[in-house]
Amino acid sequence: MKTSDNGIKKIKNEEGFRNKAYKCAAGVPTIGYGHTKGVKMGDTISAQKAEEYLREDLRICENEVNRINKEKGYNLNQNQFDSLVSFTYNCGIKNLRTLTKFRTKSEIPEGMKLYNKGGGRVIQGLINRRNRESELFNEPILNNSFNDNLMSRIIRNENSYYNFDDNGFSYSNSNNSDFNIRPSIGRNGFGINFEFSCLIF
Repeated sequence: MKTSDNGIKKIKNEEGFRNKAYKCAAGVPTIGYGHTKGVKMGDTISAQKAEEYLREDLRICENEVNRINKEKGYNLNQNQFDSLVSFTYNCGIKNLRTLTKFRTKSEIPEGMKLYNKGGGRVIQGLINRRNRESELFNEPILNNSFNDNLMSRIIRNENSYYNFDDNGFSYSNSNNSDFNIRPSIGRNGFGINFEFSCLIF
């Protein structure tokens, strides 16, 4: 498995971009999106180069998460994989191995929250990050097979007009039939709102 685009976006948001080298909470010279290898104070970097470093660094994390996933038989989904890659990128491979050594998959999210220290002290930013990684780990993967089948049936109709936008999917045809799908996300997961008006297949 590889980190999804959504996972990379989340990691970039967590790390933030810094074009000049700085010392992180643990006192390690850092630059770009959390890159540390070979960094010296006074170094500078472009956003493009920082992303190249990020993707290179993530491959190391991905390889270790994949190894543990196979070894432990976790059968991680994409969100769980992205969550562990983010954790590993921030905490290191050694801590990933410690986290997963004696834990079942269901115990990992709470175990993550223990890794909230930098330089020997608890840091609120790390508490917040572990909470977000834990939430991502527990976030279900959406099953779009029903929606995909429904949409394919709609699109195959002749004289049909359909549109995708930020609000969802809408459809109408020459018989003045209208159909709208509006996704919604709540505390209990993902839902679909259906709006029908003389829907004809």
